Amino acid sequence: MQQRGDLQANNIELSTVVNREGDKCSSCPEGWIQHRRKCYHFTHERSSWEKSREYCSSHSSRLLRIENKEELDFINRLVCFHWIGLFRTGAATSWMWEDGTAYSIELFQVKRKEPGASCALLKAGEATSYNCTEQYRCICEKRAA
Repeated sequence: MQQRGDLQANNIELSTVVNREGDKCSSCPEGWIQHRRKCYHFTHERSSWEKSREYCSSHSSRLLRIENKEELDFINRLVCFHWIGLFRTGAATSWMWEDGTAYSIELFQVKRKEPGASCALLKAGEATSYNCTEQYRCICEKRAA
């Protein structure tokens, strides 16, 4: 049991170091953060949701699509008022990810800030609907090579 505990402690320590310092053989572009099999880029410039979408596309990526709780937890530690790839075409329509994937409320809910707001902003661990023309930073993602 002691040996098993020591191995688990070593595994946690190694995971922490890799997540903190990154993989030295990272397959992500410079300035991007690798976590698991994805690369993330947190912009410093502020722009509308559509301009953020175009920016990500110009870097062979897309706005963030959160796929599971582990990814949500990782992102929430780093994010502060960033556009993600969640939108809807009108106030009466369903939310969807920009790549066409259906959005599920099981992972998180989108809080309503403004009537008719159709783009999602991640802040303080929550997704909130905002007017798509407002200027915020964004998170781009792509698969690690």
